Amino acid sequence: MSSSTTIAQQISYSEGNRKILAGDAADARFDLRSLTAAVADLIPVRPHEHAMIRIAPLSLTALLLLSAGCATAPVPSAEQRPVVPDRTFAPGLLTPSDGRTARFVIVRDRGSAGSLAGIDVFIDSQKIARLATSDVVTIYATPGRHTLAARFSYGPIGPAERDFVADPQKPVTVRVFTEGNASRLDLRPDTGYSYQ
Repeated sequence: MSSSTTIAQQISYSEGNRKILAGDAADARFDLRSLTAAVADLIPVRPHEHAMIRIAPLSLTALLLLSAGCATAPVPSAEQRPVVPDRTFAPGLLTPSDGRTARFVIVRDRGSAGSLAGIDVFIDSQKIARLATSDVVTIYATPGRHTLAARFSYGPIGPAERDFVADPQKPVTVRVFTEGNASRLDLRPDTGYSYQ
């Protein structure tokens, strides 16, 4: 980009990158490459400058990701957002049927730890949805024991997996959260749930 291009013009070349750099990552569609590219475009490099300057965008990207490492927190019911339809993968499990009368309500915590990545949610190894922070999805299942799992849509952090018992009389609300600067992903039932 030319040296006369303003920072605002450089950012606006991509709506997803604009949202990332503006802090609206929950609505942005991006990956680490596009974030690095957006940061790289903000750093002017002339052809005669040393190639080591090209490391700066990656270092700045890493710094941005590390600075997002704060604890997550539960989301009050009034602030929970239903997951958008284009991030659901098993629409048949999102509505009740004759055999599926028990409900799991899965809520991803709010907060910045790991917020740049979606979290994929599974029931009995079937992918259900990709949650952004504060998203909620309701899964209808047959009564009985089921395995719920969650994993980041990308990155080195391993999945979290727990067994829960679904009861048609009492929905099970499960928090998906991160601990330790997004170094650990876990699932925790809402208060009042007893493991059976």
